Amino acid sequence: MYSRGATFTMDTHYLPLKTEESRKILDQCVKENTLMRERVNKLGWTQCIKEINYHLLHVMLSIDFKSIPLFRYYLKWSRNMIETRNEGTGCLIPCLEAIIAYLHKSLTAPEEKFASRLHAISREILKVPWMEPRTLLEGDAMEKANQYLEILLHGTRSNALNFIMSLLNEKMQIKKIMLDIIQPVQMEIGRLWELNQITTAQEHYATAVSMAAISQFYPIILNDAETDKVLIAGTVGNEIHEIGIRMVADFFEMDGWNTYYLGSAVPIDAFIKEIKVRHGILVAISVTIPLHLYEVKTIISSIRKACPSVKILVGGFPLKVDKELWKKLDADGFALDAAASVKAGNQLVGR
Repeated sequence: MYSRGATFTMDTHYLPLKTEESRKILDQCVKENTLMRERVNKLGWTQCIKEINYHLLHVMLSIDFKSIPLFRYYLKWSRNMIETRNEGTGCLIPCLEAIIAYLHKSLTAPEEKFASRLHAISREILKVPWMEPRTLLEGDAMEKANQYLEILLHGTRSNALNFIMSLLNEKMQIKKIMLDIIQPVQMEIGRLWELNQITTAQEHYATAVSMAAISQFYPIILNDAETDKVLIAGTVGNEIHEIGIRMVADFFEMDGWNTYYLGSAVPIDAFIKEIKVRHGILVAISVTIPLHLYEVKTIISSIRKACPSVKILVGGFPLKVDKELWKKLDADGFALDAAASVKAGNQLVGR
C-alpha cells in the first residue's frame, strides 16, 4: 500500500483571487444548501472562499477558451480529489450552479448559452457513480515501468538512477527509456497523488529523481555541432512543472538542434531576450496547469510582436485534453509528446 495523503483542501496558493465574487457566490450557496453550510462550519469561510474561487476560475477558463473538454476534465479531476478524500461531491453541483448563475449577469448571449451547456454537462457527469481511474501501467509491456515506479516509491535515489542506467546498459534506446519508462511512470505518479495514495512530498521527490535520471544521459546526447537550428524552450508565468519540456528539449538535442532550455516559470521579457540573443528559430512552451493557459496566450502574443519570424510550438496536459487549444493560443502547432514535438518542429521550420 502507498502512503495516504492529507484530507482534501484545494491548493489555491498560485491562483488569482476573485475574493469579492467568491464571497457573494458562497453566501448564496450557504443560504440554499445544507451541505455547504456544514462545509463552511467545518473548514471556515476563508478556505471555502478559496475553493469557490478555484471552481469559479475553472468555469471562467472553460468559457473564455470555449472548451468543453477542459470543463469535463476539471469536473472529473475535482471529483477524483473529493471522492478519495472522503469529502463527497454533494457540494459541487450547488457551487457550480451558483457560479454559473452569478456569471450570467456579465456574459454575452453566446457565452450564456455556452455556460448553460456547462451546467448541463456538470449534472450529467456528477450523476454517474464515481469509479477510481485505472492505473496507466497495465500489461506486460509496462513491466519495467512498474519496476521503476516501485523503486521511486520505496527505494532510494541511487536505486532509481542505477535502474535507469541498467536499461541503457541493456541497449534500450534513450528515447525509449524516456517515452516508455519515465514518462508513463510520471503520469502514474500524478494519478496516485490525485487519488490521495501518495503525498505531495512523494510526488515532488519522484519527479526530482526522474529529472536526475534523465540528466545522466547528457554526456551522451549533448552536442557541440554548429547549426542554425536553435530551439528555446521552457515554461512561463507560475508554471513550475518542467519535466515534460525538459524531455522535449532533449529530443531536439538528439535530433541535431542546439537547444536552450530556460527552466520553469520564466518571465516573459527574459524569455523573449533569449530568443533574440540565441537567434532562436523555434520556441517550445509547455503548460500543465489549465489556469496557466492565460499566461501562455500572453507570452505567445508578446513573442509575435517581438520576434515575428519565430515559430511557436506548444504542448502539455491541457493541450492533450483539448486538441484544438493550440489554435486558440495562436501557436503554430502542438504535439502530444517529445518525439512528436521534434517532428512538428522540423515541419514548422521547413527542415
